[in-house]
This record gives sequence, structure tokens and C-alpha cells, in this order.
Amino acid sequence: MNEFDNINALRFQKIDIKRDKPKKQAAPEGMEDVEYTDFSNPKAESLGRSQVAKPDNVENDVKFMMKNPEFCAQANMFFDNAYELLKQKNEEHAYEKAAQMIGAFKDEFLIIK
Repeated sequence: MNEFDNINALRFQKIDIKRDKPKKQAAPEGMEDVEYTDFSNPKAESLGRSQVAKPDNVENDVKFMMKNPEFCAQANMFFDNAYELLKQKNEEHAYEKAAQMIGAFKDEFLIIK
């Protein structure tokens, strides 16, 4: 055993141990950090509400389809072909891109009588 001379003269100091906050885990590959909008601003909040508050009028869609069955069939066939083509090319978000294309199809070929 070790012998200590004058052991009572030793002074111990309090040591503050700072613990680091746990680090955020990195997002898995393919995942992106999503930044959410702060809606504490009343103008931004009302804008957000207005974008989702308007109900989609299904009755108008059905009436349009009843009046224009040939156009709807052609538009449906165009969408299916565009979607299949985009899937074959391994395009990212193929469904969304095909939906955008159908909007252009409607603008180009719809003739209201």
C-alpha cells in the first residue's frame, strides 16, 4: 500500500461534467429534411386554409364526363400511355408527371361546343 503523508491537506475540487446533447441522427439515404412553414403568421395561416378549404365539386366532374365521353376516354388513354412510358424510362414521380401532361392534353385538345 502506498502511504500518504499529510493526507488531510489534500483538497478535492468539484468537477463539472458537461454532458453533450445527443447528436441528431443523420437521415437515411434518400430521405430529405423537410422544413415546415410556421403558421403563426395570420396571413400565411389564412392562405393555407384557403388552399384546402375549397371542396372539389364531383358533380361538375361527372356532368362534364357525361357530356364529353369520347374526350374523357381519349384523355384516359393518353394518361395511361404517358404513365407507362415514364415508368419504362424509370422517371422519378412518373404518376405526377403524367398528371401534369394530362392537363396540357386538356388545354390543347378540349373543344367545348
